[in-house]
Amino acid sequence: AQCFRPRLPFDTEVLWFPTWMSLDEAHQLKATVQSRIRFFHAALEFQQPTGGARVITTRRGMRNVSDHFDRKSQGYRKDGGTLMRSQRFEEWTSTLRDRVETATGCVFNAIWFNNYLDGTSSIQWHTDSDFGLGPDPHIGSLSLGATREFSFKSKRPLPDTKKIAHIKFPLFPGCLLVMGKNSQVNWLHAVPTMEGVTEERLNLTFRMYAQQAVTMEEDALKSRDGPDAQVAECVAGRQVVRVELGSWKLELETQIGVTFGEFRECLPVSGADVTMEVDGRIPSETAVVEPNAVV
Repeated sequence: AQCFRPRLPFDTEVLWFPTWMSLDEAHQLKATVQSRIRFFHAALEFQQPTGGARVITTRRGMRNVSDHFDRKSQGYRKDGGTLMRSQRFEEWTSTLRDRVETATGCVFNAIWFNNYLDGTSSIQWHTDSDFGLGPDPHIGSLSLGATREFSFKSKRPLPDTKKIAHIKFPLFPGCLLVMGKNSQVNWLHAVPTMEGVTEERLNLTFRMYAQQAVTMEEDALKSRDGPDAQVAECVAGRQVVRVELGSWKLELETQIGVTFGEFRECLPVSGADVTMEVDGRIPSETAVVEPNAVV
């Protein structure tokens, strides 16, 4: 596939493969992800001016694939958030990782799956600075589904213009973007919202962790295969509810004791247009959602 190596300021390396996969192959991989990955939507807690706390279930789903470690969700809580169990590498994820390594010349031992269900799902300005990545990691990003925009913003002004630099890349289905040397040191990146985008986008990020933040327990490894593997170990007061939303398999973290009416607002799509069923029946809006329910 054709590869572009744009020259970014601050001695920064980026590789951009606009059509690393054909459309047919990208569609096929997307279908595989839908059938094999169960995305986890964490609950974030925000303190209110009144002194209370508001809990919001994120619209962007996540799932990690690794044979070596789990990780904490970004929970905005002192305890570091919910512990997300990683799914083990399978033949199809191992083969995909090997292909990305060959194309990029990098070595990876983990894949993060991110699910943006429509153009309202986004991720704000940040750097990839997780514990274990090191000070200047290389990150590979493979896009499937809807075309979205990937934005870079320099952390400091350019020496000649004294202005912050902004650079954008279109992420087509099958596009591979590699953030290389100095991309995390000197730049922030984001996927902003896009009005009018109704199709979901999948993002697979390939990473190399030299240290393990949360080591897997050996006796739990055998339960990590496939979309029915254990995803999360919630903190006190939280529960996980499994959701079958069309072809997607999701797990939503909520407060214990939430009603179906309140749970409707947690759905990562417009809840007003969704009819909820549990065991073939439509529950009352005031009924309490049981832990480990399948909706």
